[in-house]
Amino acid sequence: MKTKILLLFVISMFFPKFVLAQGNTDATYHVYSMVTADSHLYLATDAEVIDYNFTEGKCCLTSLPDGESGLSPKSMVCGNGDVYVGFSDGHIYMLKDNGLKYLYSMPETSLNQLCLDSNGTLYACGRSLYKRTDTGWSQYILPDSEISSTHAIYSMCADKAGCIWLGARLVSGGAYKYKNEQIELLNDKTGAIMAVASDNAGNVWMGSAAKGLFEFKKDVQTNNYTNVNSSLKDKTITAMCVDETGTLWLGRNYLQQYADGDFVSYPMPDGLSITCMTHCDGMLYLGTNAGLYTFVNGEIKPVNLGTSDVSLSSLPKPGQSGVYNLQGVRLDASSANTANRLYIKDGKVLLRR
Repeated sequence: MKTKILLLFVISMFFPKFVLAQGNTDATYHVYSMVTADSHLYLATDAEVIDYNFTEGKCCLTSLPDGESGLSPKSMVCGNGDVYVGFSDGHIYMLKDNGLKYLYSMPETSLNQLCLDSNGTLYACGRSLYKRTDTGWSQYILPDSEISSTHAIYSMCADKAGCIWLGARLVSGGAYKYKNEQIELLNDKTGAIMAVASDNAGNVWMGSAAKGLFEFKKDVQTNNYTNVNSSLKDKTITAMCVDETGTLWLGRNYLQQYADGDFVSYPMPDGLSITCMTHCDGMLYLGTNAGLYTFVNGEIKPVNLGTSDVSLSSLPKPGQSGVYNLQGVRLDASSANTANRLYIKDGKVLLRR
């Protein structure tokens, strides 16, 4: 037994990721953003970036940089196999060599979302839109932001033509489009926009906090679906994605499927809200306020990430009170994130470099 533990300890010194033993767990971590690359699903959560290999059914966790302690990764994007992770303080990292490598800092200290256009150009948004160039960042201000200074771009997506569609959240919200170095206001009566997606036909969809779903075709709003004028179950939409067949999925407390003006709704389990969603290899993944779920054969089911009984939420984090007794070692919340050693809790092994 001592030999096995020593071997595990040695292994842990060479891998800067958490590795949790196989088993079942009750997931209570919050998923803020998700992206897919090859056979991997990457999740930005409260205190880690999870790399889930859905082909092999295995996962490992990358701890956040020391400078981001207490912050959550806000947004992730993937292009050409590179995964970018943006934090709420405006710092942007790349997932590289089993860790997070610092890349840039956005000019303002409030990042809401990252986006890549069809050419691989990186965009970041907060109170303004920022485009990464060879010499730094170019800033683009919303047309009415000097009057309504509390406007902020909360969500965005790129279409196939290389345009960036922007949804504002605060004050009256608004739908905007970035094209040819200019931002154009399309609709200032949408209310707060929480999610934006572009479909295979080039149509753009915007989900609002209280006014339902907006559809745009060639810069013109063509429809506004609500729970009054359509079969939309919930007028509050916090996440959207378009699958490989071109089907639009959206939701918050309900997962909703759109087709030809009609919506089919599936209730989320009690207490769960959809925070983000993505589709890969025929599978729809739902990030929620309490872990990762999938939609399979008309049912919403939790995903077992292959972690141990030491759940993500139970791992000590800086600033938390309490002392943890792991393998006979009394461990406070701060040292749990910095110590280079092997820990065991309830017979389960937790490795960390």
